[in-house]
Amino acid sequence: MKIEDCQKEAEKLLEDFKNLDLVKRYQAAKKSLEENERLSLLKKEREDLQHSLRFFTGEEKKEGFEKARELEKQYQEDPLVINYETLKEEVYQLLAPLTEANL
Repeated sequence: MKIEDCQKEAEKLLEDFKNLDLVKRYQAAKKSLEENERLSLLKKEREDLQHSLRFFTGEEKKEGFEKARELEKQYQEDPLVINYETLKEEVYQLLAPLTEANL
């Protein structure tokens, strides 16, 4: 098989993969998650708090950790995030045989 033929086959496989229902649902879920302003703000608030925790001491630091944990819980328990994470895992499982084959 020629290099050009291999390239064409690889491009066809990639296109077929992108057209799988699972991949399309994953891409839609990812886009919905990225465009959700409430979740983006929640995630940013948690990240900002985590970055500033190094400047906190004592009780303030403890309260900061608790607040960061609560923000993470709210984020992770949102149905959009749950759906995205589930679909992401299914896509990874679909890709696992390829990555394990060390091609």
